[in-house]
Amino acid sequence: MEQQTIVERLLAAGSPEAREQQIAALHSHLGLATIDALKQRVDATKLRNAGQALTIAEVALAVAAQLADPLAEGLALWASGNALYHLSRYQDALRCYGRAEAIYAAAGRALEVTRLRINQVAVLQDTAAFTEALALAEVARRACGQLGSAARPFLALLEMNSGAAYQQLGRLAEALEAYARGRAILVDLDNQVEIARIDINRANVLQEMGRFAEAAALYAAAAATLAATGNEQELARAEHNLGKLAYRRGRYHEALRHLEAARAIYAAIPNPLEVAKADLYRALVYRDLNLLSETIDLATAAERSFARAVARWERAMALIVAGMGHARLGHFGLAEQQLARARRLLRQQGALDRLLALDVDRAELLLAQGRVAAARRLATRVARQVDPAAWPALAVRAQATLAYCDLRASPPNPLVALRRVAAAQIIAERHRLPERAALAHVAGQAHELAGDRAAAQQSYTAALTLVEAQRRALPFDEIQLAFLDDRLPIYRDAARLSLEQLGPAVGLAALSLLLSAPIPRPPPAPASSQLAAALHELRERWHWQQSRLEDLSEAGAGRNEAERQAVEQRLRAVESEIADLSLRHEVWSIDALLESQGDTNPLSEMSVMALERDLCAKLAPGEGLLVGAPLGDRIALVLLTSEGLSMQLRPAPTLERTLRAWRFYVQHGLAAEAGPAALATARAYLARFHAALIAPIASQLAGLQRLTLALDPAWHDLPLAAAFDGEHYLVERLTLSYLSTPAALLSRGGLPMQAGAYPALVIGCSDGGRLPAALDEAAKVADLLAPATCLLEEQATPARVQAALPSCGLLHLASHALFRPDNPRFSWVRLAGGRLSVADLAEIRLAGRPLVVLSACETGRGLPRGGGLLGMGRALMSAGASALVVSLWQIADASTTPLMCDFHRARAAHDSPTALALAQREACGRGEHPFHWAGFVCIEG
Repeated sequence: MEQQTIVERLLAAGSPEAREQQIAALHSHLGLATIDALKQRVDATKLRNAGQALTIAEVALAVAAQLADPLAEGLALWASGNALYHLSRYQDALRCYGRAEAIYAAAGRALEVTRLRINQVAVLQDTAAFTEALALAEVARRACGQLGSAARPFLALLEMNSGAAYQQLGRLAEALEAYARGRAILVDLDNQVEIARIDINRANVLQEMGRFAEAAALYAAAAATLAATGNEQELARAEHNLGKLAYRRGRYHEALRHLEAARAIYAAIPNPLEVAKADLYRALVYRDLNLLSETIDLATAAERSFARAVARWERAMALIVAGMGHARLGHFGLAEQQLARARRLLRQQGALDRLLALDVDRAELLLAQGRVAAARRLATRVARQVDPAAWPALAVRAQATLAYCDLRASPPNPLVALRRVAAAQIIAERHRLPERAALAHVAGQAHELAGDRAAAQQSYTAALTLVEAQRRALPFDEIQLAFLDDRLPIYRDAARLSLEQLGPAVGLAALSLLLSAPIPRPPPAPASSQLAAALHELRERWHWQQSRLEDLSEAGAGRNEAERQAVEQRLRAVESEIADLSLRHEVWSIDALLESQGDTNPLSEMSVMALERDLCAKLAPGEGLLVGAPLGDRIALVLLTSEGLSMQLRPAPTLERTLRAWRFYVQHGLAAEAGPAALATARAYLARFHAALIAPIASQLAGLQRLTLALDPAWHDLPLAAAFDGEHYLVERLTLSYLSTPAALLSRGGLPMQAGAYPALVIGCSDGGRLPAALDEAAKVADLLAPATCLLEEQATPARVQAALPSCGLLHLASHALFRPDNPRFSWVRLAGGRLSVADLAEIRLAGRPLVVLSACETGRGLPRGGGLLGMGRALMSAGASALVVSLWQIADASTTPLMCDFHRARAAHDSPTALALAQREACGRGEHPFHWAGFVCIEG
């Protein structure tokens, strides 16, 4: 019987029992040749699916046990080691190789012993035992020389494994030399698959050296070869490395796409350790995008996987990524602990060159804590030791850190900083490194300190241009906002100096970039359906845990405290899973990568003139656009009317303090006062807001009837409708409308709806009887909007509401809501037996482009991030709402009904901002405290 037929029959057995029966039936046909055929099948399968390869190796071990032949056992162990290695089960692989080596050594089989040692070199370098790996490699290399041509194919593998060890150690030139030696042998042997594998390793080194174009070409050619040969696991490795390359080039969406593709293949095998490696690089991308909670969660989970697998090098990298995530969140103690642990691991491995990159991380951490002298010492040492040809990005980071130290020294030394930056910029430009923006920004700060404001303006504009090119290649809103979060100082410096040096038109353009607009979320692509299903299941778990937590909290303080804490911990774990899965889902929600529009100056004369012209054309007669933001120790106010542009750049040292005091008063202080005393206190605060923001431009506002506001997100809950000039509130003179950014004016209102095509939807929930007026409000509003669908109390289930939302033309919701400042994604509005969260809105598309009125507490609040505001309002805009009426604080149940009824009556003849202004004037006429009416705003884009 042919061995291949025997192998097929053995592998067809579906269970261990069936396999034993087949072995017994075929016993007379089994021999060493059978084990050899099974090993060949393992080696042919390991690069496609190492899990299947291990199953085949288990059959080989079972056959070898029946044969009672040491060489059969050695060959089966060898096959098992190969499968285990490609599953990243390194310690198990090492044990199999060691046992097999002992069997072959006892039989005097020198070639097999050498080959097994070559395999052990690979395992040792993957477990960060680099010294042992290179020592064993030298022994194997001498043996190959003695064995001659018979060992030549395996010498190529030895060079590949040695190169990987040198690379992990940071000895990049030696790694390239080893890979070149191995590749030359493989070319002679015409082994295309192994050439592709070694080319991936070469590309890994080249990308670390900043030779991105060469690396990209190698990756692409290798991926094509591996795809053609069906080696899926190695194809995943190519995708993984393409993701790493895209990350190093600052192409973050591209990086996430490649890493997600690699992760999917690894998970299907399954190979948990390779999944963890892909997740580690996703964590690196998230770190650069300022998704810091997600960074820490991913890196921490990966570190646990690496610890279990004794993958010490990767474990050190995971600790560094998590540590820098903590550093950016200001958790300096945790960051120092994790970087110290990583440093110990790298020292134990002898990876001294890798310590240079870690020392730059440590210097940045010291600088963030204000420890300038210590940061300078560390960065100076790195700058002296690092070779810019081998480590261009590291050399640039070291010089940039030293330049920041120069600017923060006492006294600052901007001229030295400029010399450092100039040297670093040459390297960064040569390799097109993403650090170019940070270098341009620090150059701008140095020029400004040196008194050269024109050069500072040029540098700030250059930095802004580079960041904008990266931002525009990120296709989804939340990631854009996160990306800008730590880059906002670039935008603020560019806006401030533009206003001072170049006037209001350029300043308006810079402020428009500073204040980011929502990007509509596209429908998910078919490739993400599996992720979408997993997300839905996670959201259901979140709702159940949230309900359980509320039940336990209502049971009273001290009761079931341990269970309450356990539920809260599970809830936060689910929230972390949802956050990560949502990001992975969004990666596939765009069918094609967005290309950067290049380094095009967004503050060019043509761009500035076009923006002013287009905005002015969108203003209605008697309407003005007011843009405002804090810029350092001053505030900027730019007003655009049909008469032209005017500008104020003035100190307002008490504005932020007054806003904080107002928030405390609304939440806590108002209940302690009543009548005239409460009104007097409120008007004192409101007069300060008027003095800071309205009085400076009062003369320009004199001829206007409507004011559209685009304000910094940090000011999103300023009650400007109630800004008080001593006699009148602002809303008594002007209709107010809000935009997230000046550019949103260009698409205000969205597409017109077909009359009657989308009915009104009114929802009322009393929150278990705690808000009785909510039902009365919903019923009255439904009458005003008739015909309308009205869902009250138990009718307003999450399922019914989510089913009705896509086809509504107006939504009015009266209920209880909760804003989560720690995690706005999980802010929610109460429904019957559940809630509607911001996370739920990711699945909803509002086809009717409705006006959405959220008559509930704090629905207009959000977390300022990257020039935008994360919260319920932004989620609804992304889902398709044309405009919003939302609340800025915890509203009063009873007083909201008349306001909302007045609003909907006025909407019969007016647009939404005018209707809200008329309703607020009615409330003023009734003598109501501003608390009851000034907390509602209308957002049009």
